[in-house]
Amino acid sequence: MINRNIAITGATGFLGKNLTLNLSKNGFNVRGFSRSEKRSFNRNSVLWFYGKLDDKKITSSFIENCETVIHIAGLTKARKPSDFYKVNRDLTRQFIEICKDKKIKRFIYISSLAAKEPGISHYSSSKKQAEELLDCYRPFMEIIILRPPVIYGPGDKEASILFRMTLMGIVFAPGGRDNRVSMIYVEDLCEAIEACINKNQINYSIEIDDGKDGGYSWAELVETAANVLNKKTRIVYVPDLILWFLGFFGSLYSFIFSPVMLTLHKVPEILHKEWVSKGHKIKGWKSKNSINEGFKKTLNLS
Repeated sequence: MINRNIAITGATGFLGKNLTLNLSKNGFNVRGFSRSEKRSFNRNSVLWFYGKLDDKKITSSFIENCETVIHIAGLTKARKPSDFYKVNRDLTRQFIEICKDKKIKRFIYISSLAAKEPGISHYSSSKKQAEELLDCYRPFMEIIILRPPVIYGPGDKEASILFRMTLMGIVFAPGGRDNRVSMIYVEDLCEAIEACINKNQINYSIEIDDGKDGGYSWAELVETAANVLNKKTRIVYVPDLILWFLGFFGSLYSFIFSPVMLTLHKVPEILHKEWVSKGHKIKGWKSKNSINEGFKKTLNLS
C-alpha cells in the first residue's frame, strides 16, 4: 500500500499550489514548504513548513515519514546568472542529500523542457545540471524527472497576457512565424505527477505535453485564443533586435531593483525555434485537455 504522506517544495507557486490542492483533494497527506508563512493556504488540510531548504533541521522535519518528495522550488528569473545555479543546482544537491539521509523512497524533480538545450541560457543550463546530479542518487532512491513545456491555467500570469492582447485585437509575438512550442494544462500536469507517485516510471527524463504532436505556432495559439474569446485578432511579430533591446533594460532593472523575466539571458530561450516535447508515455496517465478546452477553463468559460 502506498504511503500517502507527500512533501512538496515550491508549494505556493503556480504549479505547486495547484498540485498541493489536487493531491489534498485526492486523499494525500500533503506537506508544503514555503519561505514565507504569508503565502500558505488551506491550512486545515495542508501541513506547512517555513524556512530555507538548506536548513537541515527544518527540512528533515518536513520530509519525516514521507515516501515521496516532489521538488518544484527553483528560480525562473534571477538578479544575476549565478543565482540560477545556486538555487536550481546547488540547493537541489543539498536538499536531495537530506532526502538520502532520511531514506526517501521516491524523488520527483520538476525540471523544464528548457533543460534539453542547456547551452541556450543560464536557466536551462542550471536545470540540466540539476538533472545530471540527481542521476548519481539513483542507487539510493527512485528518481523521476519531469520536463514540462509551457504550463498554463487559471491564475497563470503569462497566459493572461496573451488573453489581454487578444481582447485588444493585437498580439505582439516574439520569435518567428516558424517557432513552435508544446503546452500543457496545469490540471493535466498535476494528474501526471500523481501518476508518477502511483506508478514506477523508468525513464531518466520524461517530456510530456497535451498530446499535440509538433506543438503549436504563434498563429495557432492566437487563433485558439481569439476563437475562445470571440474576438478578431492579428499578430505582429516582434523583431529580434527589439527583444534584445528590451532584454538589456530587463537585465539592468533586475540587477538594480528586483528580478524580472525578460532579460538578456532569457532572450535566446524566447527566440529558440522549437520547444517541442517528445511526449513520453506515463503509466496510467493521458492528457485530458486540448488547447481549446484548456483556454476555456483558464478563462472560466467551460
